[in-house]
Amino acid sequence: MEWIQMNMFPENIAPNPKKKSGEQLKEEGIQRAMDNSNKAWKDFASMCVRAICLERGVGGKFTADDINKLLDETETKVQISTHNNSAMGGIFKTMCSKGWIEHSGYTKSRRPASHARIIGVWKVLKIV
Repeated sequence: MEWIQMNMFPENIAPNPKKKSGEQLKEEGIQRAMDNSNKAWKDFASMCVRAICLERGVGGKFTADDINKLLDETETKVQISTHNNSAMGGIFKTMCSKGWIEHSGYTKSRRPASHARIIGVWKVLKIV
């Protein structure tokens, strides 16, 4: 009897048009986070990002940890919050699309609650 090896990766299989790519799912997640977060918080978080950009100057770098630290220090004073900070990615994406910041690498989070997960490093391109 002769054995035939099955090809686990056939080239002729067409992609499933209903199946979404990782990028599509990421974009949908970012949009959902933006849609479901408190507008006042998003505006306040955007102001915090701008404040960090102003502090660091063009070419300066920052992470979400820096923004979250500023938010933590000021949220209770201004009494603005949201159910979680997932919309921060949408805020960074918006600022990137406007040419104000750009992604410039990765680092480990310094926040204990983040368990040293990998986060993005952002570079200031323009002060607004």
